[in-house]
Amino acid sequence: MSQHSSTMASVTFFTCRIWLVVGVWWVLKGEAFSVRRILPVVGLVISFVFGFIVAPIPTLLFALSGALGLFFPQPLRSTYWIATLAKYGLSLLIQLVAVYYWNSQIIPINVDQHWYLNNINSICHQLQSGVFGVNYREIVGIHNRLYDIIGGWLTFLNGGDAVGVMKHFNIFVANGIVLFGYLITREIYPREYRLQRMVVLVLAMMPSINLYSMLVLRDVLLALCCSVFFFTLLKKKVIGTILVIGLTYYLRLQFAYIMIMIVLLDVFLERNPSLSRSRVIGLCLAAIAVSYAMTMIIPGIGYLRQFLRLETIWKFTLSFVPSLLSLDFLFLPSGHELSVRELLFFKALTPEVFFLPLFALSSLIKGLRGRESNAKLVRLMILVFVFVSVFAFGYHIEYGAVFTRFYLTTYPVLVVIAVGRWRRLSGGKVVT
Repeated sequence: MSQHSSTMASVTFFTCRIWLVVGVWWVLKGEAFSVRRILPVVGLVISFVFGFIVAPIPTLLFALSGALGLFFPQPLRSTYWIATLAKYGLSLLIQLVAVYYWNSQIIPINVDQHWYLNNINSICHQLQSGVFGVNYREIVGIHNRLYDIIGGWLTFLNGGDAVGVMKHFNIFVANGIVLFGYLITREIYPREYRLQRMVVLVLAMMPSINLYSMLVLRDVLLALCCSVFFFTLLKKKVIGTILVIGLTYYLRLQFAYIMIMIVLLDVFLERNPSLSRSRVIGLCLAAIAVSYAMTMIIPGIGYLRQFLRLETIWKFTLSFVPSLLSLDFLFLPSGHELSVRELLFFKALTPEVFFLPLFALSSLIKGLRGRESNAKLVRLMILVFVFVSVFAFGYHIEYGAVFTRFYLTTYPVLVVIAVGRWRRLSGGKVVT
């Protein structure tokens, strides 16, 4: 399918979805059987049939995205559903811009998208020859191949169109982030409906999450895994935590190891609720010593020992806070696929990448000073920022800098941390 015909199909499909939503709304609103009510029902049936004929997997993912709204309380469902439809409208708009401006179905922000699409199409092609004879290791070539496998299967079941399928999959995953962000907020602020609603609105409309949902990258799926992971930690769902770590192991290997470390830290914090500064410093030094010892024991990661030097640690320390505040363009290496001007343009489309980490950091500082009474929030802040620091150091070792994309995985949880700060700035009213 050509780019322009694919775009026209997307326009038709989105128009069909609008009719679908209008039909559902009129059916739910109607109180008696009438022609006025039966017409939307007919439109509803036609929309689903047409959708499954043209694009079965995107239609299914659209339906599942709508079904996630049933997990929200009644007052939040309409907010969630409207935001979901807006996401699909944004997806169509970005596709039109990409075709017009770059003559491509994808925005050329990251070259990794082409690598993922090649893997997904290769898996899809092999599945057409037999579902049991696919050599995933040979196709992907690395351990982190879960995203490629999911994409290959979904594209195979849809009959092709990897770009469209993965965009819809990412939107569905982004809606899952909204749900688990709400669940985490409800766990920390069980009686504050305003904060819960604020988190749903912010996560549903957050530009950075929505923008990356339009890219064929695994970052949004990693963000969902992190959100589910911290939720299971707060709820003490041991089986859920193990399952998330297992999935993350095949999505991004390093994250799984960091999650195991966070679980151990969580157990330690529970047994030592009041930590002195000397103990915190001692704990950090012990973690560094264990990490260095692991490079001596495990042959596969022995090469990392060369990076555990004072010079590397010092450079990371100087660049960590600026990169967390999305000032990574200051460390842009020569030959990067995007110029500083293009990078700043995309950052202007996602302004929260500047102030969200700042609000979360201020909340953490307040919590460490003992000025935050919510024990669950303080515990979550410590775990999240240790998680961020460790994987940021790993990225710094690998790439020499840490870009905003890598912090995206923790943005949903940072919203939950920062939302309490926003409440205090807005007056601190509590609605039960």
